[in-house]
Amino acid sequence: MLDDFPIQPEWLKLDGLVDPMPIAIQYYVGPPGSGAPSHWHCDAWNALAYGRKRWFLNDPTQAMFSKQPVSEFARAGAASNLRQCVQHAGDVMFVPCGWGHAVLNELESVGVAVELRAEFNLFV
Repeated sequence: MLDDFPIQPEWLKLDGLVDPMPIAIQYYVGPPGSGAPSHWHCDAWNALAYGRKRWFLNDPTQAMFSKQPVSEFARAGAASNLRQCVQHAGDVMFVPCGWGHAVLNELESVGVAVELRAEFNLFV
């Protein structure tokens, strides 16, 4: 029955490494310059239906929570020291448990983000 649950993409079915039932489903629409400040959580995936997003990533030893708006964070010198990638419409981004990340909408963006339960994560 859980194998038929549509929230978990087929490529993410990893024989018990991640729990197929999400704990949070977040739909988002954001203008250019908006996004999420630096934070971390357990395994999650993010599907971008429309737009373009820049991701700033750091490993679990450097993960942090911040209240600084991501547009300010992106302009700050510290952001240039982080791993970065760009997500385009149609791309799915998987963020492993514990990895810190901030996300900046470079264009108007629409999509869905799904956090997965931690019980099956190896990192926790």
